[in-house]
Amino acid sequence: MDDGTTGTSPSAESLLETVSNLIYREGAHPTGLRAAISDSGVSRKTLHEQFGTENMLIEEALKHRFENRLAEIEERLAELDDPSERLRALVEIHAGTVALPWFSLCPLVKAAVEQPELDCARQLAGEFKARIRDLMMAAGSSAGLEDPAGLARGLVMLIEGCSIMAYVDDRETAQDDLRRAASKLISSHTPSRSAG
Repeated sequence: MDDGTTGTSPSAESLLETVSNLIYREGAHPTGLRAAISDSGVSRKTLHEQFGTENMLIEEALKHRFENRLAEIEERLAELDDPSERLRALVEIHAGTVALPWFSLCPLVKAAVEQPELDCARQLAGEFKARIRDLMMAAGSSAGLEDPAGLARGLVMLIEGCSIMAYVDDRETAQDDLRRAASKLISSHTPSRSAG
């Protein structure tokens, strides 16, 4: 995916990171966004030249978040040779995240809900979930599990449900529930071995 940030200045790159983190923590509210722009030291002229409007800045920040997060996940999976370990790692990456003090809801989904006029937010959210589902399906298939597509869909549903429960309820409980439910679901897709 073209992130549209080729040639951005160091201060503009820093602004992308700042806005990305702001959306994750607080959402894409105009007041917070303008404060972040002001604090970044990026002039209005530079903002207009490199990003255009504030909405275009939000879109670029979301793409920045999308690509960085996906790269982190794929880098971690590349360290694992066993496809079963890769599948469980995809669950564990999320389980580990929801218990962190700074955990919040998916910034892509949050932006899509708060600013429905940002078509890119909904698109990126869908692409990110689809990418995670595809990684799970590939790992499940390589591990010889039954119906890897159905397994991947189920695991993504568990992860999304975990995010909501971690946000509104006890995070450690949501984390434990995800691990337990995912383990049972994976086991239910494991081919049974004949006694003989």
